[in-house]
Amino acid sequence: MGKFILLLFMALIPLKVSNGVPESLKEVGKLINKIYWEQSCGSRCSEYLSEIEAEETRMLFQLNFGPFNRVTGEPLIEGIKAFPGQGNYPEGVTGKELIAFLEKHPELEDEIKSPYMVVVRDNDGFRAIPYSEKFSLLLKQMNKILSSTHTGNESLDKYLHARANELLIDKYEEGDNLWLKINKGLSAYIGPCIVEDPLLGTKMAYGEVVFTIDTEWTEWGKRVSAFLPEIQRRLPVQELQSTRAGKYPGLQVADLKFAAGVLRVPPVANFVILPPEIPELSKKIFFKNIMFQKYEKTISKVGEKFIHGWKTDKKGWFSFVIIHDIFHYIGTFKTPGGGITREKPGKKRYFILEEIKADASAVYFAGLLSRRGMISKDVDNFWKNYLAHLVYYAARRERAAISEINYLLLEGGIRLRNDGKIEILEDFRKALGSMLKKSLEAQISGGKNELLGYQKLPFGFEETLKEYSDFDFYMENDIK
Repeated sequence: MGKFILLLFMALIPLKVSNGVPESLKEVGKLINKIYWEQSCGSRCSEYLSEIEAEETRMLFQLNFGPFNRVTGEPLIEGIKAFPGQGNYPEGVTGKELIAFLEKHPELEDEIKSPYMVVVRDNDGFRAIPYSEKFSLLLKQMNKILSSTHTGNESLDKYLHARANELLIDKYEEGDNLWLKINKGLSAYIGPCIVEDPLLGTKMAYGEVVFTIDTEWTEWGKRVSAFLPEIQRRLPVQELQSTRAGKYPGLQVADLKFAAGVLRVPPVANFVILPPEIPELSKKIFFKNIMFQKYEKTISKVGEKFIHGWKTDKKGWFSFVIIHDIFHYIGTFKTPGGGITREKPGKKRYFILEEIKADASAVYFAGLLSRRGMISKDVDNFWKNYLAHLVYYAARRERAAISEINYLLLEGGIRLRNDGKIEILEDFRKALGSMLKKSLEAQISGGKNELLGYQKLPFGFEETLKEYSDFDFYMENDIK
C-alpha cells in the first residue's frame, strides 16, 4: 500500500490553483476547511491522527479529512469505524437511536433532520443547533471577507455579497438564484452544498469551488442536449420513439481553480451539481481540466495497453462523457421534467441498466453526431476511447462496464487479439444497437435480462488490469 501511495503522488502533478483566484476566496477556503474538518471527522480528529505513525497514512488522513480512504472505502486506522459526516452527530449515536427518539418526539423531526443543523445530546434525548450558531465564529469571519470582496465580475460579486449574509442565517435561496446568473468568466460557489450524512442522510457539508467558465464547451453541451428529442425518435425500441425525452438540466463546463471542504476531498468528481436549494434549476458543472488530467493519467494509458490501433484523444473522450450524461435523459423518460414512467425495478439493477443505456446510446449515435458536427469525423477513434473507458471501469469492477465488454464480445462487435488487445470488428455498431435495445427493453419491463447476468470478464487479464483498479484521482489544492 505504501509503495502505491508513493507512486501515486509521484505520478500526479498538483493542480495549480493560484492564478486568477482572489486571495479573499482562498482565505474563505481555509475557514471552510476548518468547518469541514469538524463535520467530516468530529471531535476526535487529533486523537485519530495521533494513532497514525506511517507518513503516507498521515498524508491520506489529511487528504481525506479523516481516518477513512474515500477511494478504497477502507479505514486508515485498524479497528476504527468512522464515516464522513459523523461530526454532525454526538459520538456513538446510531441511526436507530435517532429514529426511535423521533418516533417519541415527532415535533422535533424537522429540526433533527434539518440539512443545516447539527445534532447534540440533551439529557436523555437530542436537540439540534443551527450551523450558524455552531460555527458562528468562523462564519462571521467569512461574512467579513466576502462582504468586501470584489472580483471584477459583477454577477459573481452580487452572489458573494448575498452569500456573506446568508451564511449567518442558514438561508441560501437568494444567493443561489444570483449564482445561477453567472454565465461567464470567474465563478465560485460557497456554503453547504453536498449531503454527507452517515445516519439520517440529510446534513449538508460545507464546500467551496472557484472556477472559470468555458463558454465554448458549455454551448457545445447545450447543442448536444438539444438533440434529445431526435435521439428519442431514433431509439431501436418502437414503443419509445413516440414518447418524450427528459429535459436535461443546465450544464456548465469549467476549469477548476480552487476547492475547499467537501468539494476538495478525493476522489475528485468529474462534475458537481449546484445549487442544492433550487434543484429544479440546478447545473451540472463538468471540471474539464480535472477530467483531462484523469484521462492523461489513466484512460489514455489503459488505451495504449489494451486497445488495438489506439490514438489518444482527450477531447473525444470528454465529449463521450458529457454525451453519456446527457443521454441518460432518453428512453423511459417521458415528461418535460424527466419523470420516469415506471417504478425502478431495484436500485442496483436499474443503475446498471442506466449506465449501459447511456454508454451504448452515446456510442451508437456517434455517426449521427459526427455528421451534425457535434463530434470529430473520426468516429472509429471515438469508439476506441469508449472501449478504453470501459476497460478502466471494468478493472474497477463496475458491473455495467463488465456487462458491456461481455456483450460486445459475444455479439461479435469486438474481439481479444493474441497480443492481448481489444479490436473493433465490422459488426461493432450492430452489437451496440442490440445492447441498447436490450437495456431499454429491460427498463420498460422491469425484469431481468442477460445484460444483468455478467459478473466478471470472460478472459484472464484481471491481473494485468490490477495496477489500474485501485487508482483514482487525488488532487492537492494549495491554500497556504
